[in-house]
Parts: sequence; structure tokens; C-alpha cells
Amino acid sequence: MDKVPPEEYFDLCVVLVPLLQRVLKIKIADIGMALHLKNAREEMDQLTKEFMVLVEQAGIETSVLDVLRG
Repeated sequence: MDKVPPEEYFDLCVVLVPLLQRVLKIKIADIGMALHLKNAREEMDQLTKEFMVLVEQAGIETSVLDVLRG
């Protein structure tokens, strides 16, 4: 798949944003989003665990991350 050149991002957004605004107003979009979001918490927990394994393996100091994690 070809990458979109940066100068064409604006043109793409001019088309996609209004299209998505209309699509998201449809009831079926609510249902689809609800099903997707239902799994989001588990997915984020898994990503956090995997990230923390990488941090531990890196052996670097992460004082700010430690504070944020509580």
C-alpha cells in the first residue's frame, strides 16, 4: 500500500471528517463502537503488561513511569 504524501493529508481530511461525522450518527455505528469498546479495557491491560516487561528488560530507570503507575 502506498503512503499518502504529507501535502495530501489535508485533502484526505476534508473528505473523511464529514463522512465519519455522518457515519457515527447512525445507530449501527453506536452498536459497532460498543462492541469494540467492550474489549478495550482488557486490550489496554494486556498492552500495559507487555510494555512493562519491555521496560524491565531494558534495565533503565523509569522514575516518572513509576510515579504514574502509583
